Formats: sequence, structure tokens, C-alpha cells
Amino acid sequence: MKKILIIDDDTSLTYSLQKAFSGKYCIFTANNATAGMDFIEAESDIGLVFLDYKLGDENGLDVLERIRKGGYTVPVIFMTAYGTSETVLDAVKLGASDFLVKPVSPEEFIKTVESYYHIQVQSCGKGFEPVPEYNPNNKLVGISRAIRDVLKLAASASMSDAPVLLVGESGTGKDLIANIVHSHGERANKPFLAINCAAIPEELLESELFGYEKGAFSGAISSKIGLLESANGGTVFLDEISEMSFDLQAKLLRFLQNGTVQKLGELKEIQLDVRIVAATNKNITDLVEKNLFRFDLYHRLSVINIFIPPLRDRREDIKDIALHLIAKHVARHVKDISCVDKSLLDLFMKQQWPGNVRELENRIREAIILAKTNSLTADDFKLTQPADEQEHKNLFTYFSEKYREDIFAKSIEECEIELIKGALDKYDGKLTKVAEWLSISRVTLNAKLRKYNITHNQT
Repeated sequence: MKKILIIDDDTSLTYSLQKAFSGKYCIFTANNATAGMDFIEAESDIGLVFLDYKLGDENGLDVLERIRKGGYTVPVIFMTAYGTSETVLDAVKLGASDFLVKPVSPEEFIKTVESYYHIQVQSCGKGFEPVPEYNPNNKLVGISRAIRDVLKLAASASMSDAPVLLVGESGTGKDLIANIVHSHGERANKPFLAINCAAIPEELLESELFGYEKGAFSGAISSKIGLLESANGGTVFLDEISEMSFDLQAKLLRFLQNGTVQKLGELKEIQLDVRIVAATNKNITDLVEKNLFRFDLYHRLSVINIFIPPLRDRREDIKDIALHLIAKHVARHVKDISCVDKSLLDLFMKQQWPGNVRELENRIREAIILAKTNSLTADDFKLTQPADEQEHKNLFTYFSEKYREDIFAKSIEECEIELIKGALDKYDGKLTKVAEWLSISRVTLNAKLRKYNITHNQT
């Protein structure tokens, strides 16, 4: 029988939990930090620890730190009735596996334990896992070392006003990290405004960021406040910063240097207090070397640099993320889905997920909307094998078949030209499909077409 330790000074709670878990688990309780640590040191086979934040005059975070510094790897579920985002982040940094906000009913405790141990709910049947209850406050799911390192950096960044550069593939959750950096700092009660630099035409992006005065250009029939001015006191998140033009990069650099902006058509400058968090899915140092991104702006932005790993590099998080997303869309679309085939979750973990969490969520949302039964299986996703492996090999396959032994004799530029031409042929000139296959934006693709003077029939 699995052992569970509850470290909490609320004796009425621990008593009710002992009754609720009776016959299912061996429940041990400790009403202070010292007793809890003594038990952990004496018992080597504890399966799970519930740790309260407030233990009289003691702090649960200190206990958690002692557990980890002692080399104990037992999973710890952190509990708090006084919870702030900072407390949760601190607990995650120290190695908490999950957290609960008190008051917590015995039923919620049972669900947490069953979810952790993957205990099979009888109504789901053998080989299925129950859909957990959706927790909308759980924005960033995962217990891997990689994601905990990201949270640590985000927590540290939130205590500063320095610019932050987030680097990671599309769909990894850079916007979530940007929001965490903002919402856990002193600017939390001020605006957090985001803009995608690749989604807005180059000629409009400047006016969106900096604003303009009436009559500044044809069609400017009234003045407009820019995003930076609107966010005064808060944070602006510049997504896909690598797609910003060189001229606009220079203007952003001036803002980072002196904190002033000048509207289009305006002579005077406005002093602002805005923190910049930028993000890119490109290797920005390569862009700097190729003179596609300003060296000085890169160093201004990357005072704090946070890399968000792709989903395939933290596969241990995939199951928890998938269950969270399933619960989210079951609740959102009011579907009667209560069980998930465990083999489906295993299959999820074998996929490459080039679109990362966003791709996983889109597939889950589609399956839930179209589901006809109360259980999700691989048939709902048509994932009979690692579907992304073939797509993952596209670039290598293209080059190896095209050049055979001659591949290493080609320059990078020659390979790039051939690859773009091959993609244009493959997708009949459909630029959106070509850009997706090449894993670049439409803006970057158009720039390369101009650079290499590649003509095509655009569709």
C-alpha cells in the first residue's frame, strides 16, 4: 500500500483526510516542519508528500528547500491558502510537483492522488485514464527540469526592469512566459500589451508602435496613440521581433536607449516608462551575423535571455500537458468526455510535434469537438504511427535525393535556392504552404525570394 505524508498543522484537515484515504493508502501526518523532516529521513518509501505553506511560525517553502537539499526526490504537492503567484513560482523553483489552493476538500485530495498515481477510475475501464478537472489557473503545465528552469529564469526576470529576449520555436509558449515575467513583477497592475511584428505590414508597424499625429500621412484623419505610449508604466511584448525591418529596429533601439518616442508627424519626444519583452523563433545570432538583425539592438534586448525548449525535448511533460488541454476543451465545449485511452497518451509522447504545444492543443480541440463517445482514443486523432517523423525528415530527404554524394559540394546559398525552388514546385507556388514546410514566416520567405531573384506563380 502506497505511503502518503501530510505535513499540515490543521489537525481537523489531516483527520478528515485519514478517514477519506482509509483502506486505500497508508496516511501519515506531521503537524510541524521538524516532525515532517524526521519522517522523510526515516522512511525511504514515501510515495507522495502534501506540504502546507503555513506551518505555525514556519514556512513550507523552507521545508521544501530542506527536502530537496537533502537529496530526497519524493514528489511534493504544495498547498497554500495564502497563495500568490510568487509563492507558486517559488515552490516550483524549489521542486514542487504541483500545488493546491486551500481549502481543499477530501474529494479534491483523492482526485489529486489518483491523478498522480494514474489510478484507474472504475467507470473508465482498464487501459483508460480519467479526464482531470480543469484548472484555469494552471497556465504553464509541466514538471520537467527544463520547464522548471524556464520558470526560475522568468521569476528572476520579473524582479528586474531589464529587457528580456525569449527564444523558442513557434508554439512553445513564449507569450505565456512573457505574461509571467510581467504579472509577477512590480508592473503587474499596469498594462501588458502584445504585438506580432510579422503579422502587421512593415509600413503599418511603425505607426502601431509609436503612433502618429493627424495629417502625418495620407489617410491620417486623426491622431493615434501608439502601443508604447498606451502601455506606459507596463510592458510591451514584441513577438517575432526578428521580422522587424532594419529602419524600425533603429527606432526601437533609440527608445531602449533613452526611453523616448516620437510620433509620426510630431517634432517633440515623449518620455515613457515601458519594459520590453521580445520573442523570436529564429536563431537571432545567425541573423546578426548575416546583417539581418542589428547587433546593437540584439545586445540591448538580450540582457536576460530565456530559451523555451521544444516539446520534443521535454517529453515527460507531454502527458500532463495533454490531459490539461483535454480537460480545458472538454469544459470549454461542454462535451461528455470522461476517459482517455492510455495508449493515446503514449502515442502523443512519440510524436515530434513540430508545432509544439500549439499543435498539440489544436489536434486535441479538433478531436474533442468531433468526438462521438465519452472516451478519446487514437482513432479520434488518426495517429497510428509517429505522424510527424516523415515531415521531420523532409529537408534531409530532399537534399539527399537531390544531391546524393554531391551535397557537401554545394554552398549554403545554393542549397537554400534549390530548397525554396523545390518547395515552390511541391506546393504549386502556394507561399503559405511553402513557408510552413520551410519553417519560416511569409515575410522571411518573400525576403529570400527577392534576395535570390526567384520568380514564381504566387497562389
